[in-house]
Amino acid sequence: MGVKSKIVVWLSALAGVAALLFYVIDNNADTILSGIADRVIRKHFNDSSSVRLNYSGIDINLASRKVEVKDVRFGYPQKGISCSVKSIEAGPVKLWRIWKDKQANLDYLTINNPEITVNLQPADTLAVSNAKAGMVNYLKNVGVKKVSVNDGCVSLRRKDDKLNLSARDIDLSVFDISYCLEDRKLTYCDSLYEISASGFAYVSADSLYRLDVDSLGTRNSEGVVIKGLHGRNTVHKTRLAAAKGKVPVTWSDFSARKLHTSPVNIVRTVLQKSILIDSVFIEGDKLTSHRDARYLPKKTFPMPQESILKIPIPVHIGTIDIRLTYYNMEIKRPEGSAGLLSLHDMGLKVSNFSNEPDHTVVFHITPRMGKGGHGSATLHMKNDSNSSFTFSGSVKNVNISDFGSLLTPLFGASASGNIQSLQTSFSGNRFSTKGDFCLLYDNLKLEVDPEKTPIAFLAKHGKAVGLLEGGLIHRQNPRKLKKEPFKCTVEATRDPMKNYGAYIVSTLLNGVEQTVLNSLAYKEAQKMKNRKKNKKENVVQRIKQKLEKRNNR
Repeated sequence: MGVKSKIVVWLSALAGVAALLFYVIDNNADTILSGIADRVIRKHFNDSSSVRLNYSGIDINLASRKVEVKDVRFGYPQKGISCSVKSIEAGPVKLWRIWKDKQANLDYLTINNPEITVNLQPADTLAVSNAKAGMVNYLKNVGVKKVSVNDGCVSLRRKDDKLNLSARDIDLSVFDISYCLEDRKLTYCDSLYEISASGFAYVSADSLYRLDVDSLGTRNSEGVVIKGLHGRNTVHKTRLAAAKGKVPVTWSDFSARKLHTSPVNIVRTVLQKSILIDSVFIEGDKLTSHRDARYLPKKTFPMPQESILKIPIPVHIGTIDIRLTYYNMEIKRPEGSAGLLSLHDMGLKVSNFSNEPDHTVVFHITPRMGKGGHGSATLHMKNDSNSSFTFSGSVKNVNISDFGSLLTPLFGASASGNIQSLQTSFSGNRFSTKGDFCLLYDNLKLEVDPEKTPIAFLAKHGKAVGLLEGGLIHRQNPRKLKKEPFKCTVEATRDPMKNYGAYIVSTLLNGVEQTVLNSLAYKEAQKMKNRKKNKKENVVQRIKQKLEKRNNR
């Protein structure tokens, strides 16, 4: 055989082998590439001492240009991060582009059934800076246009607390995230994004409160829009106090059609750990609350300003405007039935909400009361060391009998009459209140049922009170013998074992008692209060002493 013939034979053989190899590679390219990718990824993470990664398999499909990783288990023990994902899917995969440019440009990244746990610890400044630098490197090398999370469940832990979040569908589109170097520090500059979620749910750490949202959406140049909110306690209103450790509690059930904010940058808010919003509007349906005071508190109630100052991140909201169609509040005293206060078409506007020290927050409430009455109240609260505040309120054209569902169960008494107007203004702090009060009314009548009243004095002397009712109260103001209306100075001493609402009500009741009761009845009522107050203080003091002894053991 000549040289030329041998060359032809060798070329033919090589062509055959090449064809065979091409056939094998072409039909098994997905498997080969998946194996190579699997070895590279596992080697990279096996060499890492800080990150743990496990998965059941990786699948590269050249026909559909798709990559899928299944049953992923990711852990970062040093940072307390663990994550499990049923599958991660990305595409389209352009291998030649990745090989040539060392860069992956993906149209989508889908994460199915993630469960994430993060143990939140105080962050080290250098570690945060390195993490941001690493993020920038990833963003330079990987371009992702859309991220979707399906059937997501997120669990965040801070010490022993647990925060549970879940969503049916989450759709996150990130178009651009940019960082810049200022004063040798890497800082967030801007982003273009779009976020939507449906079937969102939040459960409190103790599992006693749940919030559901039908849909949520926002973009970088727009506000947040939330539809179909429903927040409520998960146990019956009569069982919440026991579940909390037999302490005074407020059970609630709130629903709203829509919540929307002014334009807010969510990415900036998360990275800068601060909330800056011009306005929030909530279109509510109803709020039902049940105040259960059957048990003595185990600690003093904080003033509202103390709670505001404890918010861990800076908060500044220009206005919060809430509209409620119905508001029902039940009050359950240690004895007797629960009284019900029903208001409707209520508006609550909060101005300049902030947790900055010495800042003043303004609350303005405008409810409709009864069948034809109207009310208005304005509260200025200053975030100072004394929790200073001022309160002004007015009521017009209220029929007292419209509030029988509140008065009869709480006091075992029924009242009727017309309140023409009520005007009051007082200032206070964490210790006491003092101000002015004027109540104009007529045709006031009072009836007491000794068998139903939970008040010991009325139960014992109810019949006598009924007979003497005309001499114990003034039926109208201005009083018959005087043309000028009776005005008085109201004051109250704060009971730290009661909440802030009870503090405001006790000041108002002081004005009602001075106006309605004659001088002798008012003096006797004050004596009874002081005796009861002293008795309660003794009980509270004994409880404190027992707790101190228990803690010192």
